[in-house]
Amino acid sequence: MRIAVGGLHTECSTYNPVLMREEDFTIWRGGEMLEKSYFDVLKRHQATYMPTFYARAVPGGPVAGETYRRFKAEFLAALEAALPLDGIYLAMHGAVFVEGMEDVEGDWLNATRALVGPDCLIAVSYDLHGNLSQRIIDAIDIFSTYRTAPHIDVDETQARSLDMLFRALETGVRPIIAWAPIPVVLPGERTSTEDEPAKSLYARLPEIDGSEAIWDASLQVGYVWADEPRTTAAAVMTGTDADALKQAGRRTGASLLGCARRFRLRRRNRHAHGACCPRHCQRNPAGGSGRIRRQPDRRRRRRPCRGADRVAGAGRR
Repeated sequence: MRIAVGGLHTECSTYNPVLMREEDFTIWRGGEMLEKSYFDVLKRHQATYMPTFYARAVPGGPVAGETYRRFKAEFLAALEAALPLDGIYLAMHGAVFVEGMEDVEGDWLNATRALVGPDCLIAVSYDLHGNLSQRIIDAIDIFSTYRTAPHIDVDETQARSLDMLFRALETGVRPIIAWAPIPVVLPGERTSTEDEPAKSLYARLPEIDGSEAIWDASLQVGYVWADEPRTTAAAVMTGTDADALKQAGRRTGASLLGCARRFRLRRRNRHAHGACCPRHCQRNPAGGSGRIRRQPDRRRRRRPCRGADRVAGAGRR
């Protein structure tokens, strides 16, 4: 089997005025990709892998238009040179924004589909802080996303996506995807899977995709710092039974929506008082747990300090 490998991985805040350019990315081309531990997951299955183009960067502002166009052209040229293909695995993020363009992953994946045709299977792995659209769903066959934030399951997510790709190729069963957009937008700072309610929400996903009809259950928090129409949370199910996928998607979406108000940004260290209101009170510089109250600033009214163990950054109800 001939499997192409590639991807585009970063997240872009539309509120950041500084454009990201090629020099801001780490880029791997061709055989160089197979030497990186990031793609060690490919060793799970025997195949003829055709590495194409992969670019990633730390979070930043929008990607410059000319940079994206150059990346896309290079990827498609390498992909075309690798034809014919049985399948494609793409490691994506889902929160790329390019100046003057919306739904970048939709553009990337649809260009991929147009080049390889309708018969080639396309599997992607995603960051749970990525955004989706119908255009993206229509272009792919297999989807899996991280289940942890901080992200400590990158390898496992890649493996799920790749395993489903080979399962489909080896059995001849082509999966379908059902997704349920969830009308809630939550920042990643409030949705760590180390804390409730995200911890329990994501812990349920393995139970859902334990059935024969559902190959993978994914839950997208979405990327709130990208101001574009596709920004939203979503439940995404890959499998073979359309009704089962839709029902699981609706239940998972309803679970997130039902507990949306419970997501809060909490400070773990109840003694980190100075971090809560540094201008009003601070830790005792001499040590110990005592606190020194600063003289009030009489130029304006101040709210009393309420302690770092209370909700911070939650906004008004």
